[in-house]
Amino acid sequence: MLRLFVLLLLLANLGYLAWSQGMLMALGLGPTRQSEPERLKDQTSASLLRVLSADEAKHLEANLAAQVGKKECLQAGPFNQVEADQLEQRLRSLLPTGAYVMSSSVEAAQWVVYMGPYANAELVAKKQAELKGLGVKSEPITSGALQRGLSLASAPTQPEAQAKLQAIEPRGVRTARVMLEKPEQPLRMLKLPAVDETQRRRVGEAFGAMPELKPARPC
Repeated sequence: MLRLFVLLLLLANLGYLAWSQGMLMALGLGPTRQSEPERLKDQTSASLLRVLSADEAKHLEANLAAQVGKKECLQAGPFNQVEADQLEQRLRSLLPTGAYVMSSSVEAAQWVVYMGPYANAELVAKKQAELKGLGVKSEPITSGALQRGLSLASAPTQPEAQAKLQAIEPRGVRTARVMLEKPEQPLRMLKLPAVDETQRRRVGEAFGAMPELKPARPC
């Protein structure tokens, strides 16, 4: 049994030697030749090569970019919590996970040095003229709970607004007081770091369904 194994091994080695040396090429057996002229057949013909001009290179680059699709960073907001929730619900069904980020921020409160409210616009204008005579600037408040009143100064905190009131009281301001015009408000910002043309179109669809929101813009 051992002799038979040794004989088979010897025959296998002799067969491989004959194959690797090309002795069996007449039978169509043998390794691929890596010498000339076989190597030349695999080379690109120099006659087929052409150097592109600058304009041709730019045109080719533009075509390749159009095929691949350039990606763009977009952002939108700020939104209040209700707007952000509605927008995010639409985006989840249109974009893949991770295509956008909805971050949180806070809009500072607005405190004002306030006078009013007055019965009508004529009284507001009259009081504004009186303050101008005292050297105190004022702005009409036309919306919210403090409308038909005047803002003599504003600040993000109550102590800062109180300090501004104390600074103008020596000029003859007697009935002004510090009021909260707008409380601190949580806000959300949308960012899409890298969207392609298809995703841009889908983002446009989401904002198109909510026309009260300003559309996304480049970062």
